[in-house]
Amino acid sequence: MEDILKHYYHINKHAFDNLDIPKSLLQEWQSIINLLAHLGGASTGIIMKVEQEELSVLVASQSEENPYNVGDKAIYEDSGLYCVAVMMSQESLYVLLRNTTAQQAVAIAENIRQKVANHTYIGEQHVTASIGVAEWLMDETVADWYNRADHALYTAKRQGRNTVRLYESE
Repeated sequence: MEDILKHYYHINKHAFDNLDIPKSLLQEWQSIINLLAHLGGASTGIIMKVEQEELSVLVASQSEENPYNVGDKAIYEDSGLYCVAVMMSQESLYVLLRNTTAQQAVAIAENIRQKVANHTYIGEQHVTASIGVAEWLMDETVADWYNRADHALYTAKRQGRNTVRLYESE
């Protein structure tokens, strides 16, 4: 049974990079987060930021050879925990999970990373993904959550790429 929350938002990555997030999008995300907390009986969710590192192998977004299509398959095959996937661009994908612990999200992210890395793309090329995971805190803004996931992503990149990192406060 397909969850009504399983759908994609295509939005401008530039707005997120500059944290110039439209108020309507922030409100929509906050509504989704509140709904996920209500449905899952939990006050937390997870966001994962996945970035494609070998951009030269990307093809049209609907192509079977796109690494994010492989990631999509991993997301929907892995478990029924996923509720919303947000495609920011051909470089970034965010996944909101309901009723999921940080450790479960790390395991899911690792599964996605492995499936993307083990898939062979056009011309026998291989692709890797770095993934940052951050748990949503009940009183936090979406922008703060995004920043923490982004920090975890760049920690993964600094530590060798093709890896998963959970945000840890300093």
